[in-house]
Amino acid sequence: MKEAIKFVLVLAVTTLVIFIVRTYAITIYTVPNTIAQPALKAGDRVMVNKLARDSFHVGDLIVFCEGQNFIGQIKAIPGDTVKCYGNQYILPTRCCSRCRCEVCRNYLVVVGDMSTLVPYHKMVGKAYRLFNLELWK
Repeated sequence: MKEAIKFVLVLAVTTLVIFIVRTYAITIYTVPNTIAQPALKAGDRVMVNKLARDSFHVGDLIVFCEGQNFIGQIKAIPGDTVKCYGNQYILPTRCCSRCRCEVCRNYLVVVGDMSTLVPYHKMVGKAYRLFNLELWK
């Protein structure tokens, strides 16, 4: 009886630790079929490091939330000049005038064949490619 209680306790603690790690630190994300990117293919598995939110660079893969999770690649960081429809724009170093967060910035992220501005506070974390499920079939 004593060993059964120990087993249940260890199982409960392990489950709690795994839940906390998956919620706040690291999670696995599968790239959906709707995304066609040079760096990723549909079915790729990526590990998302939710703690790596301090600095992003051009070329980094990120997961961000716009109602649902999307994965994209950073093409420009705050302060970079981008060209759109023949006009040049400088990405602002602040996401908006109402935001009081010091690190809130807009990043130009490419998702599939579209570019979008993603504010820092909508980023889930940095993504690292693990493997492609198509190779395992």
